[in-house]
Amino acid sequence: DELAWSATWLYKATGDQTYLDKAESYYLGIDPTQTQSWDQKVYGTGILLAQETDQDRYRIEVERWLDYWSDDSGEGIEYTDGGLAWFNDWGSLRYAANTAFLAGIYSDTVNDGNGRYSDFAADQIDYILGDNPNNFSYVVGFGHNSPKNPHHRGAHGSTTNDIESPTDNLNILYGALVGGPSEPDDNAYVDDRTNYAINEVALDYNAGFTGALARMYREQNQLSLGSNVEPILSTVDPITELI
Repeated sequence: DELAWSATWLYKATGDQTYLDKAESYYLGIDPTQTQSWDQKVYGTGILLAQETDQDRYRIEVERWLDYWSDDSGEGIEYTDGGLAWFNDWGSLRYAANTAFLAGIYSDTVNDGNGRYSDFAADQIDYILGDNPNNFSYVVGFGHNSPKNPHHRGAHGSTTNDIESPTDNLNILYGALVGGPSEPDDNAYVDDRTNYAINEVALDYNAGFTGALARMYREQNQLSLGSNVEPILSTVDPITELI
């Protein structure tokens, strides 16, 4: 999957047909029951190929996957009562965030499924930020009710190499996304440093989450009340830079 992923990006960057031919030969299709992760790049590859070729094959596969993830009727991915699309007991929120990011990209550049994919993306990020039954933000330092003891050595600040001492983390790891519920249950999370499966932080946890936030930021700016006030700082559109 990494070969297809890299070849597709090289085609996008250069326009060299050789790279596209290689990407299509390496591409093996999408399993709709899983999603983009550090170990699986086929989902992003499918979106890129749908963008670049406009072939029904890729659109059908991507939409079958996104339909599965955005279906909360019981026929698709498991959902918590509060609306989290839950996959895997280790770092469940990263998978929801990754899928939200790619659903947003697909909805903006290929097809939005009558708003289904963009709504799914927003709902997952809203859940992560605290719009859930426990009013709990899974982002360290964001909101009044967020993780205090993520599984992170630097944030913990122990001088004794003891994961339980000190009891509370000495440093706040602002912006870090923790793993999240270990089951498809809104209450299956505890702020316990020793439980790395639900409370660790990692680059791949924040990657898709940050991308989804960038898209939401752009969308909110577009839906503003029409003010023409010049920004204080010159900024680039983070999504346009990617696509």
